[in-house]
Amino acid sequence: MSHNYKWDSKKTELIFLILIFVFYLLWALVIPFGEGPDELMRYDIPKFLCKYGFIPHGEDPRIRNEIWGTSYAFSPILSYMISAVLMKITSFFTNENQYLIIAARIASCLFSTGTAFFCLKIGNKLLTKKLKWLFVFFVTLLPQFAFISSYVNCDAIAVFAVAWLIYGLILGTERVWDFRSCAFLGAGIGICLLTYYNTYGIILVIIIYCILNVLLNKDIKNKFRFILMRFLFVFAVSFLIAGWWFIRNYIIYDGDILGRSTARYYAEMFAVESLKPSNRMTPLKLGYTLKYMLIDLNWIKLTCRSFFGVFGRMTIFLNDKIYYIYYTIFLSGLFGTFIKNRTRNKKFYLLYLCMITMCIITIGISIYYSFTSDMQPQGRYCFPMLIPLCYLITLGLDNIFNKLRGRFKILTLYSLYFCLFSLSLYSLFFVVIPIYY
Repeated sequence: MSHNYKWDSKKTELIFLILIFVFYLLWALVIPFGEGPDELMRYDIPKFLCKYGFIPHGEDPRIRNEIWGTSYAFSPILSYMISAVLMKITSFFTNENQYLIIAARIASCLFSTGTAFFCLKIGNKLLTKKLKWLFVFFVTLLPQFAFISSYVNCDAIAVFAVAWLIYGLILGTERVWDFRSCAFLGAGIGICLLTYYNTYGIILVIIIYCILNVLLNKDIKNKFRFILMRFLFVFAVSFLIAGWWFIRNYIIYDGDILGRSTARYYAEMFAVESLKPSNRMTPLKLGYTLKYMLIDLNWIKLTCRSFFGVFGRMTIFLNDKIYYIYYTIFLSGLFGTFIKNRTRNKKFYLLYLCMITMCIITIGISIYYSFTSDMQPQGRYCFPMLIPLCYLITLGLDNIFNKLRGRFKILTLYSLYFCLFSLSLYSLFFVVIPIYY
């Protein structure tokens, strides 16, 4: 009986992964080119890689944007490299631009399908069967997540990398940090380093969690040596995967391993006057308070809305009622996390605290960036916390469900499944497609 259940469960998961990939691919086919934030500028990188076969200097005139005076080649480009490979494969059959664009976009579809895969794995480890699917639906069917899965960007791979890291963290805890689980975690960190700088806070939280987990484990002797050996091993694996990028930056950008200062230098030199970094008016430069930015400039409102679903170039909004439905569900889940659950143990609370910290640090980075560098209240900048947040929401709702009785509890759960599924389909078929077709 147990064997049949496992087979059925894996079959269900495989079917779901195929369907979710098709769903993301449908989004990719529907969204016109350039209707994803910064897609026109981002696409220049995989296009260059496919055509010339090498990574360009960020200031290369062939990719430098005339308006911004810089390019995305200064940032980690793993996502663009995968897009370029898919474009090259496609070019063996056709060189028509529309097909090359779809090939580049498929990378995002694949990364988000990979996120779905890891969410299923995380759910199998941490949640019951019913709660697992609720958690997976929260992440994979969120309209904004489906949207970032449909165009050329680094957001999809960033969420994928965080999903990898969280599953690696769970495996390490389960296996008491054997070298196999450490290698898996190191690979996740390496991939994460090559995605988006706003994920780096997650890496820091993961490292702190690992150290605390070892320190609290009474079965591990000689903890200092244990931590040092694992740390060096994880560092070596992550360096093998990502080190080349930072060494390259160090060499060609005169010691600027992140490339950000060099990108700013060229933006100052080549950008149109109003967009030069020295002329760009940030809330900090304008003398606004943080409170003024968050509330009066609608940073919180716009970030929250675009976390759930704002499409195109931040111009296509959902109906207000849909946002209120998501607010109600997520706020209920957050409220539910404060309800005591006696089945939780000390190991759970360390992981719980880790997830909360991931959310806080991600929001903090997004606020800091908007306040000091570029006022962009976009929910996708908070997506590194998507999986931790959805996990916490799932637990909170479970605490609320446990207060309900019998059939009403099951009915509420399945109604939530249906709601998340329906809202995701509605966003594509009744909001996005009518705008463009």
